[in-house]
Amino acid sequence: MDTNSGSMHLVMVPWLAFGHILAFTELARRIALQGHRVTLLSTPRNTRRLIGIPSDLAGLENVVDVPLPRVKRLPEDAEATSDLDLPSDDLRPCLRRAFDATFSAKLSDILQGPEASRPDWVLIDYAAYWAPAAATRTACRARS
Repeated sequence: MDTNSGSMHLVMVPWLAFGHILAFTELARRIALQGHRVTLLSTPRNTRRLIGIPSDLAGLENVVDVPLPRVKRLPEDAEATSDLDLPSDDLRPCLRRAFDATFSAKLSDILQGPEASRPDWVLIDYAAYWAPAAATRTACRARS
């Protein structure tokens, strides 16, 4: 935390569904408007489709693109639940495996990065079950 200004750095990890990403994006914007830095993790395609940072928040709101790995049976361009063919119930576990593998690694990298850029809080969606344990190891708080 920046003790001079009282501002915090938050990392946000939404699930890969449009409704989740849009809600986290709106929350990130509202937090940034309060003067806090926000890092939002998303996939490159979802960033292009859904996330735009207003110019007045460019220094406070940041999106980190996390490319998904190839996972057996997951369509090549699938980066959100809406990209899955219907019925998607049998493909969601594939998207989940890709999400778990890359987003947990990226969050760990951020949490173990230079102390000045480490977050004070990690705000997670239901799917990031692994995030609280990762945050606790670095004395960061996590909340869903």
